Amino acid sequence: MFITLKPYCYLLLSMITFIGIIFYELGLHPSIIFSQLFAKTRSFAILVKNDEFALLDQKSKFRINNNNNKIKFIYMDYDSRMINGNIPIDSINEITIFSGNKSGKFAATGVIAGFIIPFLLSGGDDDFICISMFTAPGGLVSGAVLGAVTPNINTYQISENDWHFADIE
Repeated sequence: MFITLKPYCYLLLSMITFIGIIFYELGLHPSIIFSQLFAKTRSFAILVKNDEFALLDQKSKFRINNNNNKIKFIYMDYDSRMINGNIPIDSINEITIFSGNKSGKFAATGVIAGFIIPFLLSGGDDDFICISMFTAPGGLVSGAVLGAVTPNINTYQISENDWHFADIE
């Protein structure tokens, strides 16, 4: 014997609506009652220093206080002031963020070098155009490959007067 909800769908909808109206009229936010479901967590954290900022998001890995362990950022809990639920931000003196790679920068440098080096070696002859047709794409590919294995690494000193975690409301 199974109970189906189809005959009671309008009753359930009206009860949920009634409860919502009561919350609204009393000025209660559901996060007061269900605090664990509505914790102040974010999928990013922002480091701020004067008018500069650094983003720590779910694509980032980081290292704390020169520890050798790289940790993947998952979330920031602003209620308990913890990263990933187990790292208190008050214990962080230095954070190193590994985000993305340098493939775009290295590829652009490789293309430019692929055009300039043949020009300098040919002494300004017209032959450098033919040679550059092969060296520029080679510079692009080699720069992109080298940059793909070279991460962007930024280290920040955490203190009240230097970099600090922004409180997001």
